Amino acid sequence: MSPLWNEIENGRYGRINSVLVAKDGKLIVEKYFHGFNKNEKQMVQSVSKSIVSLLAGSAIEEGYINSVNDPISQYFPKYQKSFDDGKDKISLKHTLEMKAGWEWDEWSVPYTHPDNVRTAQMTARDTIKYVLDLPLANPPGTTFAYSGGAVDVVAELIHNATPQSNAAEYLRASRLKDLCITNASWGYMQDGRLGAGGGMYFRPRDMLKFGQLIANDGEWNGKQLFSKAWIKESTESLVYPAAEGYSYYWWNDVFVSKQKRHGAILAVGWGDQTIAVFKEHDIVIVTTGYNFERFGDSRKMIDSVYFTRSTLANLYNR
Repeated sequence: MSPLWNEIENGRYGRINSVLVAKDGKLIVEKYFHGFNKNEKQMVQSVSKSIVSLLAGSAIEEGYINSVNDPISQYFPKYQKSFDDGKDKISLKHTLEMKAGWEWDEWSVPYTHPDNVRTAQMTARDTIKYVLDLPLANPPGTTFAYSGGAVDVVAELIHNATPQSNAAEYLRASRLKDLCITNASWGYMQDGRLGAGGGMYFRPRDMLKFGQLIANDGEWNGKQLFSKAWIKESTESLVYPAAEGYSYYWWNDVFVSKQKRHGAILAVGWGDQTIAVFKEHDIVIVTTGYNFERFGDSRKMIDSVYFTRSTLANLYNR
């Protein structure tokens, strides 16, 4: 067994459930822990947000949504009264960038506390109206505020814009269908709507497919599922690669080793659910875990594995 597997088994990185690595589109590392196996789906938490970003791109490129610059109000005819006091200026782009401007702070109060805005929204009688009715704290497009509720709004917008009954059904019909995702599911909020901000379940192998799609600039098995322009727009933030940044529900960060900078596009979920795409090296790394009382253990593991050991071959005892 490689040193990494020993470290994971001994709890150096908390509880890690899986580690997968693809190089040049080929799966070269696949390891499961704590009884998991390749056929089991796992809750990916906020990695779900990045998948919603891909769904929005598919709906735009298939013509169901005109543009990221569309006001979201035009997709919510039942809630027109909610778009008062400047909220009619909120665009899909603002919502994808977490810059809608709503009064929202889901990080200052624990999610387990009923006063947490995200918890209150997910248990509301109408989870979408709850978000749309919030007052503006900042003009749309000016201020970042991480919001699971914004993602739920985008998923509902996709539902309203497409012929499918909800965003999960659209995933099955969208350009992502070519990835042949299996054994996946999507949790629901209290009002019966999909929990788009963190409720998806995927096999780690299928998480790797999403990452490979990004690494390949939207191409999958020789077919261009998304335009290169959309992949670039949706995954690269304005500050990339200088520092941590955010795009359309994808994080950007820089790993530094021996004074060399390695840019990564990341889908990140609570508990160490990660899709890390290193496009310059054509490497995709996936992790899943149960580190809900810790933070950043998968990042520490990727630092240790990818940047301080000589080659990726050290991951796998061939």
